Amino acid sequence: MYKQNIDVVVYLDSEVLTGVVSLPPERRLSDFVNYDLVEQSETSEIFLKLTDVTISRADGTKERTRTIYINRATIQMLRTLENDSARGIGARDGLKQYPFVHKSLVRIMMHMPRYELSAYVHCANEESVSQLLAQERTFLPCTDAKICEAGRDEWWRAGFVAINKRQVCYLKEEE
Repeated sequence: MYKQNIDVVVYLDSEVLTGVVSLPPERRLSDFVNYDLVEQSETSEIFLKLTDVTISRADGTKERTRTIYINRATIQMLRTLENDSARGIGARDGLKQYPFVHKSLVRIMMHMPRYELSAYVHCANEESVSQLLAQERTFLPCTDAKICEAGRDEWWRAGFVAINKRQVCYLKEEE
């Protein structure tokens, strides 16, 4: 078994953390951030462990630290640093242990307290965006995202971003 290290950026209310997430064997990043607290008894999974961290604060100061534990509920969004990240980040190559599910791409525009985001969500088996949002998972996986900080005109790209649905003010499907 192996662990895969993924470079990520984690957006909190007043800080942005850049570091490395170490995925457990054969676990996808989208599944890892959506850790189901009801099914698991370990309280350590309430927190996401990030290593080799740079903390960037709103006042422009930065701090480096080796390890930090982030309460998952406080995460607004988490994105990968590589814009061309492969499908199923963290999943093993070759045969899948679960059946392939055809998904349709729907472009959405999302507004959060500090960010605007345009991205694709992946709806399985002809489900609607409304049904996707109603799922119990806290984080909504999105691909091919464009992100902008509120009040700015500078957009940046992310191949994969996981959005905390509790942080979304509103969302609309794009034409």
